[in-house]
Amino acid sequence: MSAGTISIQNNAAAVAGAGTAFTTELSAGDFIVITTGGVTYTLPVKFIESDTALTLARNYNGPAVTGAAWTAMPRDTLNRISAQIAADTSYAIRQRVLEIDNWYQLLEVNGDVTIKMADGSSYTGPSWPKLIDAMNNPTWALAKSKNLSDLEDRDEAWMNVRPTGPTPLAAAPVGEGDAATKGYVDNKKIDIAHGGTGATTEAGAREALKLSSAATTEIGTSGAKLPLLNAANTWGATQTIKSPIVVAVDGPASPASGQLINSPVLRMRVNGRGANGDALGEIGDIFIQEKVGTYVALTFNVSAFSDNKFWSMNASTGETFSPLGALAVQGSDVRIKYNFTPPKLGAWKRVEAIGICEYMYNGSAIPQRGFLAQQMGEVDEMYVFESSVSTAKDADGNEFNILNVNDRAVMADMIIVIQALQQKVTALEALVGNKVASE
Repeated sequence: MSAGTISIQNNAAAVAGAGTAFTTELSAGDFIVITTGGVTYTLPVKFIESDTALTLARNYNGPAVTGAAWTAMPRDTLNRISAQIAADTSYAIRQRVLEIDNWYQLLEVNGDVTIKMADGSSYTGPSWPKLIDAMNNPTWALAKSKNLSDLEDRDEAWMNVRPTGPTPLAAAPVGEGDAATKGYVDNKKIDIAHGGTGATTEAGAREALKLSSAATTEIGTSGAKLPLLNAANTWGATQTIKSPIVVAVDGPASPASGQLINSPVLRMRVNGRGANGDALGEIGDIFIQEKVGTYVALTFNVSAFSDNKFWSMNASTGETFSPLGALAVQGSDVRIKYNFTPPKLGAWKRVEAIGICEYMYNGSAIPQRGFLAQQMGEVDEMYVFESSVSTAKDADGNEFNILNVNDRAVMADMIIVIQALQQKVTALEALVGNKVASE
């Protein structure tokens, strides 16, 4: 506290002191600080008439005070406080942005990552997925006594350790699991093609292996023939097809608006093993879906053990939707945009109203920190958008269009706020520089 007491009336600029030494403790441009009614007022000094009288740079807007304690605050001290607050704010924002990227590196990237700090320092080391992989594959798994029998993928392990170049056997294979040289296999193909009598050329063997025209259909222009696609044929070798395979259905002549029209499915499948009660096993489907008057999409469906998920690419909008929402688009070229307008005001309040929570996605055990689309939509309707294609189901099995957060709009508001803070910091730095230069 400074010596003496002061009195000042509401909406007045004159300050009267009792037992004060204004001419010694203050200079024009300094501040006096008083507290009344639980509120602290920092008042700028314009003129000092005497040890007991001074004039403020602006009228006092608080309640009248009489005989109040006061504190002298030199302008340099206040400027340093303001500059420190601006520096701390900038540091905190910079640290927060880095933290988001650091958490992504630690949780999502499988390998060595670099963690960056706001002061410019960094640390490079293994991410959590890499550490988990290392824990799940301890060194004892490669114990010599096991002879690689406990490896999860023994076939891949063998391909990695086998010698490079030709590896002929000392004798012809005997058992079904024995390896054979390419020459041995080629000779057997020729013998089979010619009834075991042998053949003089590989071309002759290939010609003899063709099936009869009654049981085949020709694909492409090479003249090669493939088994007909019916229940009696199961292909056991790689087939090369040189023409498009068309899977089509005739659409209705006058479909109703909102009607769903699906093309036949191109399906890949791992047959069910029986014990789990799922006869179809794992299924991967590709098909075209049209919702008349709304969208046309190429859709991918993966179903395994009662778990069914869809991914869709909307041909009209170019958007791609997954079971967890829309996939982010990185393109920002002006040539793919239109209807340009300045951003609406209020970014600071919008960012301030954003709620953050922690959660997990259905079917995942990875903790997340982020937004809830419904709450973001209450802050600003531009913060959210709904998927145009149904790609998810609720707990009752009902399909619904996922509500997505428009990360680009949120990021743009955050940049507006950061730029505003930068302008404040720049203004404070200029004010401090001008004050220093004038002394």
